Amino acid sequence: MKKYKLLIMGFLITFISVNYAYSFSLNEFTAKLDVDRANILMRKGDYEGAVTLYEKALSKIPNSPRIFYNMGTTMASMGEMHTASELFDMAKKNTADKTSDRMKSYIYYNSGITKIEIGDYKGAIDELVECLVNTPNDKDAKTALEYAQKKLEEQNQRNNSGPSSKHDNEENQDGKSDNNNGNLGDYNQNNQDNQNNQDNQNNQDNQNNQDNQNNQDNQNNQDNQNN
Repeated sequence: MKKYKLLIMGFLITFISVNYAYSFSLNEFTAKLDVDRANILMRKGDYEGAVTLYEKALSKIPNSPRIFYNMGTTMASMGEMHTASELFDMAKKNTADKTSDRMKSYIYYNSGITKIEIGDYKGAIDELVECLVNTPNDKDAKTALEYAQKKLEEQNQRNNSGPSSKHDNEENQDGKSDNNNGNLGDYNQNNQDNQNNQDNQNNQDNQNNQDNQNNQDNQNNQDNQNN
């Protein structure tokens, strides 16, 4: 995921260098100053200081998608992905007709990457598709979309092959083993019965042979006496 984190930072650096086109009311002018100072702190890695100034700017211009976007990207850089996701949602909510397609693309892209980070692959796919609606040739968005689709497929496969299915297979296997053992027992019993019958037959044959032999001996003795 380091690749996607760097893309977040890359978009932030690209975006924060853009000048804000505020009108010249006092609140808007001072908000621009706050944002400019926040951008400098962001470049230096002072994320908490940057967030404080972004919040101050939002108190003066509460409906600015760009400030929500910059603030969300800063929170993502701090590892606060759930908070970042909420801020990107606010940025989307506050876009207007005058918001450029490129700005919308940035918002949806970073929102999608954030959802990948928290494991919401279905949500990430929706965000990245919307990003490509605004910038169809965005190679980074296409790569991220393919990644999210792959992870969602893997997630669904894991969910569909849970412990219950394995348990059912084990029960079926046990049942099969029991049936085999039962058949084997019948087979052994039949062999034993056949063996007993064969032994009885052999014993009967031996007895008959013995009787015949005794009869023959008695006949011989009788003949000798007559002679």
